[in-house]
Amino acid sequence: LARHGAAQTSIQPQTMPYYLLLVGDPDEIPFEFQYQLDLHHAVGRIHFDTVEEYAEWAVAVVVGETCYSRSDWGCTVFGVSQEPSASGDLAACVARELAAQLDREQLGWKFDAVTGAQATKARLLDQFPTAPREFDSHRRCPKRRGPELLVTVTDAVYREPGDPHQASEQGALLCHDGESFSATDVPATPWLHGTVALLWSSFSVATPRLEDALVPGAPRRELAPRSLLSALPQALLRGGAGAVIGVVERSHLASHVGADGTPQLEPIVNAIVRLIDGYPAGAAMEFFNRRHALLAAELQFAIDRGEDAERLLRLRTALAAARHFVLAGDPACRLNGTERD
Repeated sequence: LARHGAAQTSIQPQTMPYYLLLVGDPDEIPFEFQYQLDLHHAVGRIHFDTVEEYAEWAVAVVVGETCYSRSDWGCTVFGVSQEPSASGDLAACVARELAAQLDREQLGWKFDAVTGAQATKARLLDQFPTAPREFDSHRRCPKRRGPELLVTVTDAVYREPGDPHQASEQGALLCHDGESFSATDVPATPWLHGTVALLWSSFSVATPRLEDALVPGAPRRELAPRSLLSALPQALLRGGAGAVIGVVERSHLASHVGADGTPQLEPIVNAIVRLIDGYPAGAAMEFFNRRHALLAAELQFAIDRGEDAERLLRLRTALAAARHFVLAGDPACRLNGTERD
């Protein structure tokens, strides 16, 4: 930022654009840099292994911007916990409440909650249509049969460092039937152009080399031999999804539940409303980034006041949960069928 004459505390579009795309390996461009940049900018990230995959993604972006094929499905909210807690299936509860809150916003969209025992791999596969034979990315765009916006609230696959399947399976979504939905389950010719996915589960977008230290001075556990981007969002982006919003490291889902057991979903509801209102995906991330900044300030105040260790741990966990939300893909993309200027 200093090299480009850009300030870290304000937006100066004439010096540094508001919408920024990081292109590179997370070992070369650390997640911490993305977290900090995200506080004042709309930041996306891509990194593929081959030039051909970059080309595939670039073509998908152009198709998503020029060929609208909106469906009537609206938004699917898919939620299930693989191992429900004593208080019940938290992920399903959060997904149902999220769909209910969005429905109360009267946005003119259909919100379909698929939760608990209904949240099977087969139902999740239904959300990822295959492009029909008559689909022509530049001329003919028949109506899609999948959701414009897919939100998942699930547990996720975690592979230990050194596991040969870590790169391909880390962050795969766990369904009610115990099966996982991974990059290999995305159709060979997916029809996702102009859609957005919000994957609310641990490692859904990426895994850093080291785990966050929620207690200052505590040793940081190694999560992977090197930082990596998860394979599932990469496959969705190459298949046409404009953006995938998800989690780096752990989601800390329980930190979004109040003392009375009610899910606190304001940042996510506000982000989805902004997407449906036609704002770019990067602009919708402002609500996560604002929560990140507010919790950072609250934590510092609590430290200055000498509050107890349990309170500080709760704040650090909530701060990590807010900071871990990032955007993979194009931060300037919009949902299919929303206003484009």
